[in-house]
Amino acid sequence: MAGTSCQILPLILTLVVVAGIGFVVYHIYLAALQFRDHTAQRMERKNLAFSKDGGLRVGVKDVGDETYLDRTQSWFVKAWELGEEEVNANKKRKKTGTFRKAA
Repeated sequence: MAGTSCQILPLILTLVVVAGIGFVVYHIYLAALQFRDHTAQRMERKNLAFSKDGGLRVGVKDVGDETYLDRTQSWFVKAWELGEEEVNANKKRKKTGTFRKAA
């Protein structure tokens, strides 16, 4: 009786260790899949995606002509207005005679 239990004990111990290692490897695998899926979702939100052959596909956001013109025109209008303020300030200084002397 003691002889058979001594022979079975190393087998059981080996099976438990192998099962423990398998459990850990399985959870590492699940974590890697979850990380991959999460990263793919975040990249898709930024218009980046991996193709099946391993390449990186970049999507271009479509900007309409009218939107582009509105954005650029607003910058020109701001620059024009800032320039007019400077010209008006210089005219006022010339009229009042208040200039800063160069140091």
